Amino acid sequence: MKGLRLHIWLILCLLFPLTAEGQTVSAMDTVTMRNDYITASILVVDPASEVYSMFGHCALRLECPTHNMDYCFTFEMSTDSKGIINFFTGQSMGGFKPAPTQDYLDYYQKEQRGITQYVLNLTPAEKLKLWKVVDEEVEKGHYWHYDYRRVQCVSMLIYLVEKALEQPIVYHNLPLQVQGTLRHQILTEGKAFPWSEFCFQTIKGSEVDVLEPIEEKITPRTLPLTWQQATIGNEGRLLITDKGESLISSQTVESVSFTPTHACTLLFILVIIISWGQWRYGWRILPLITDIALIVVYTVMALIVTTLVLYSKNTGVSWNWYLPAFNLVPLVLWFLLPRWRRWIARCMAVIFLISIISTPFIPQFDLPHALLMSCIMVRLFNKAINN
Repeated sequence: MKGLRLHIWLILCLLFPLTAEGQTVSAMDTVTMRNDYITASILVVDPASEVYSMFGHCALRLECPTHNMDYCFTFEMSTDSKGIINFFTGQSMGGFKPAPTQDYLDYYQKEQRGITQYVLNLTPAEKLKLWKVVDEEVEKGHYWHYDYRRVQCVSMLIYLVEKALEQPIVYHNLPLQVQGTLRHQILTEGKAFPWSEFCFQTIKGSEVDVLEPIEEKITPRTLPLTWQQATIGNEGRLLITDKGESLISSQTVESVSFTPTHACTLLFILVIIISWGQWRYGWRILPLITDIALIVVYTVMALIVTTLVLYSKNTGVSWNWYLPAFNLVPLVLWFLLPRWRRWIARCMAVIFLISIISTPFIPQFDLPHALLMSCIMVRLFNKAINN
């Protein structure tokens, strides 16, 4: 692939050599170069149910039909099991990867995810420099620390285009989707993927509840809407002038029939019934199984929240509103101080009760988590009252 990149850039440089500053100085002035000699576009991929794909994906497409060159450049990270863990802890490394456009389209065709293309309204010199910039990034490999908020496919695509422009991108008439906080966008775009939304609500704390720079809130789906209103500097030249062309038909996203709200509601009803049976009829086996299951859930939640707050380098997790309720301290005390379990249960039940009452006032709290906390709280009060 390295030889291929050098071959591409060699052809372009022979035709249109650039100075160190990226300005064209060839005998053939860029004014005479056909504007369609190079076509620069963005490809927007429909979202998927995976946590890292719920906002979709985007890539830069560069074409030079004269020399039969057509490639997509996408900012990616590893998506294997280790890569997913690194994604949440802020350890993932990302970089630009080139691929023949047809291969890129075939990949998402197999995943049944639609792709829409939007042509960038750039000058020949800007498109030539853009190809140079992206080629240099590919050569550097995976050297960026991936961050879903600041270093991801959209922000890095914006970074590439801005490096190729002499003037900054000026944003006008921002779409409603990017005018609020990042959490507002998560809740808006994540409605079709409630389990991924539940995951984001679990791990993303107060940092995503403040207004951030526009570049940190644009997602693949809102990028075309934003750039169709954006201009290059004060020229008044729109960055995107077309309405987009569908390269792969969009697949209808089926609504999830069993959501976290359904699961937690069902669990809460079962906990109430089992707790009543324990008090009224002296049930023992079902309450024991319920407590074990809830301890496992609590342990998983506590490990995730505590680890992210203390160790993750990712943004948006330095403080988590679920930390007072889900942390490892009660678990340690529970097993080290068996005589104090009733008091530990009472204290934790009060903390859960306060968290549940605070749900309408803290953006991170939502109904599924409130129901889950209610389940644990009921069993804690039961433990606090009974021996």
